[in-house]
Amino acid sequence: MARRKRRPTSKPVRSRSPLEQIAKDSITPETGAQQGYKLVRFAEKDFDGGVSLNGMRLERLACVKALEGLARKHPKRKSRFLEAYHLMAGSHYHADLLAAQGHRNATYRERIDISSQGEGHITRRLDISRRLLRAAEKLEPEELACLNRAIRDRPDATMAEIWPNRTERNTARELIKSGLHELAVFYGIVRF
Repeated sequence: MARRKRRPTSKPVRSRSPLEQIAKDSITPETGAQQGYKLVRFAEKDFDGGVSLNGMRLERLACVKALEGLARKHPKRKSRFLEAYHLMAGSHYHADLLAAQGHRNATYRERIDISSQGEGHITRRLDISRRLLRAAEKLEPEELACLNRAIRDRPDATMAEIWPNRTERNTARELIKSGLHELAVFYGIVRF
């Protein structure tokens, strides 16, 4: 009796919601190829304090391109190199660096209350400068140098562009990971 070949079971086709489709259509294919994004669900509060709308948006995987490359899945890696708390710490550090230069806070918020007073902006910049000095004291000098080179100096460059030598790149990769871990503890994202 001849044996029948088993057909491989295919995954069921999942229908996409209109909100997911709108979120995916919000970026161009070129931007999607250059940067990594993740789909995030959110609920927006109305002015009365109740939840009025559930929605979806695409958020960048990391604040700079070098960290984004370390956060992406890779076929040779069994687990992710950077965890979510590393990326959150990198985003906080990047937002603090931008705010110290005079930019507004780069973290995403649903509604932003902007104060028109100039003194509040100056004191906020001083507070952020103090916080950056304390963060620099917590980090090793090599970790701080690698993080500043990737996040502050060359945010649009990949790891290979910043460190062309593979040995230096591997060393920098480990220093960035340990530095982001220390920053996550400093910002209160994790406790270790």
